[in-house]
Amino acid sequence: MSAATYVVFRYDDLAADAPSVRETDKQRQAVWDAERAMDELFASRGFPYVVGIIPNATAPFYIDTAKVSMVTQALNAGRLQVALHGFTHTNHASANARASEFNRDFSQQLADINAGLSLLRESVHLDRITTFIPPFNDWNESTARALVSAGFQILSADRYRHSSTVDSLTVVPFTAQLWDLETLVNNRSLPTNSVVVVILHPPQIADIQSYDGRFFGLPRLKSLLAKIGTMQDIHVVTFDQLVKENSELSAARYAAAARLWQWRTLWEKLLPESYRPGAKNVFLYESEAAYSKLNLSWLAITSTVILCIIALSTFVTRIILTKRSVIFIRIVFVAAAFAVLSAALLVWDLNHRGFNVNGVRLFPLCAAIGFFLASLSRLFGSAFDGRPSGEKSQ
Repeated sequence: MSAATYVVFRYDDLAADAPSVRETDKQRQAVWDAERAMDELFASRGFPYVVGIIPNATAPFYIDTAKVSMVTQALNAGRLQVALHGFTHTNHASANARASEFNRDFSQQLADINAGLSLLRESVHLDRITTFIPPFNDWNESTARALVSAGFQILSADRYRHSSTVDSLTVVPFTAQLWDLETLVNNRSLPTNSVVVVILHPPQIADIQSYDGRFFGLPRLKSLLAKIGTMQDIHVVTFDQLVKENSELSAARYAAAARLWQWRTLWEKLLPESYRPGAKNVFLYESEAAYSKLNLSWLAITSTVILCIIALSTFVTRIILTKRSVIFIRIVFVAAAFAVLSAALLVWDLNHRGFNVNGVRLFPLCAAIGFFLASLSRLFGSAFDGRPSGEKSQ
């Protein structure tokens, strides 16, 4: 493996426009103009990129001959990789839940993946499509099983989820937006042997200024690519090229990254952004060794905090026990109710955002454990103040 920093540009949501749509829809025309200009910009720099195609959004991809032609020419020139980006990009999630097309059972997901794969192959005349990009970056265990069954080798989504089945795939999560990469490049804070997967969407490069304040634009992209072209330690690749050149994209690396992001989920409500797990290199997909070191340190920090919470709650309850037992009972009741309510709110919030909830259950659990120990101290008071448990304090 070389000592380069690998950068993958992942352009999502390339979809067909039905005939004559661009003639009447100025926004769709602006997007298409930007897509062509972006393709020419990457070509002029000699940089490859990955395009996630929605095979059947508002129409089958093959009906948009102009976009099919652009993709085919770039494929023939060897500067583009095509990835399957869902099937219709439809949100099947329930109300208030994290958006997801692939949150259904295995048979439904496999049917959509196979249908999308067949339609995409027909559209761009490719026999081999290795990479799957789930819409909204959301997937589950059934998605991983369906991808393995359909013959995919690479999955690019987020860093929050993990399953045993996904270990059969090479997972390369997205890590940054265009402005994040711009910051990294300007600060020259790109360590070697790391990967940056940059996610792009049509409104970010088209002249749609109202896109949640996240408009980037072609002139800024041109300037960013020009600066990257002067940095010899940055290697712009596709996912297929990355897997071929980088021998350290192991299942253990992704599992370690997922664990760190579970620590991040645990601490994100308690710490400012700059102090959360992985904050220093949040826009990078680092090595397994780097993630393992961070996981170990946050395990030690969290364990220390848990022990302190238990010790403090037990100490406070010991003081309460020397006063009146009625006060003690009220304190325990309120604390237990607070712990249950905290757990319910945290789990509800994180379930609806789609993150792993196991980590955040630790803190209300710590409170419950502390007051459970306090309850034991009421029964076995001699362990705390030398009196028999049935003897009343004076």
